[in-house]
Amino acid sequence: MARLLQPRPDPLKDHHKYEKVKDLNHGTFGFVQLCKIKNANEIVAIKFLERGPGQSKYVETEVLNHRMLKHPHVVEFKEVFLTKDYICIAMEYADGGTLLKYITRKTRGYLMEIEARWFFQQLIIALDYCHRKGVVNRDVKLENTLLCSLPGLPLPLLKVCDFGYSKAHFMSAPKSKVGTLAYMAPEVIYTTERYDGKMADIWSCGVMLYVMLFGRYPFDAREGARLVEPMKATAAAAAAAAA
Repeated sequence: MARLLQPRPDPLKDHHKYEKVKDLNHGTFGFVQLCKIKNANEIVAIKFLERGPGQSKYVETEVLNHRMLKHPHVVEFKEVFLTKDYICIAMEYADGGTLLKYITRKTRGYLMEIEARWFFQQLIIALDYCHRKGVVNRDVKLENTLLCSLPGLPLPLLKVCDFGYSKAHFMSAPKSKVGTLAYMAPEVIYTTERYDGKMADIWSCGVMLYVMLFGRYPFDAREGARLVEPMKATAAAAAAAAA
């Protein structure tokens, strides 16, 4: 018999400012809920990350980097606060879902060139702004780009979200192999040295454009596995040398 899923406790129960409207998404490190501000006509998306010693080292970085970015094509950071069990990041709510869902809802499974150009231009504008502010994203992908509808626009507005793997210029240069394999630049997979985070972001943008136009990733699963093998071999050699 299948195990019944237990309902998730409401982390905002009796909170003085926010109350839950509905669940939006969940992942490995936490979940997101649509919430409204009490006594105000405003809704926000709140990401909940469990507190504790096992919390990802990237949470502090996400907050520090995201809060200094203010741009029409970047999801707006509102505030960060704590509950008994969670670190909570309140952000602007984009009502159009992800760009990935937008593409998969198309009957043909891909975008027309005029649509792809519309979204790609906004993506490049957003990342150019982030890079000029000294922040590289390192996890640029369709799932991390949100859409929202605005009156007078022919197509939705694109907004970059999720700075969980981001890195700022005042930190050390990127070296960690983070991100999503299908979008990773070769130097992120292969190198054991520091790499240019801006160039890695641009590679990921190219993958996104390919998917928008063709409805599939440029590398299949076998190719992805082939790319990862040298990385595994390097890690094994380094571990053996340190032993």
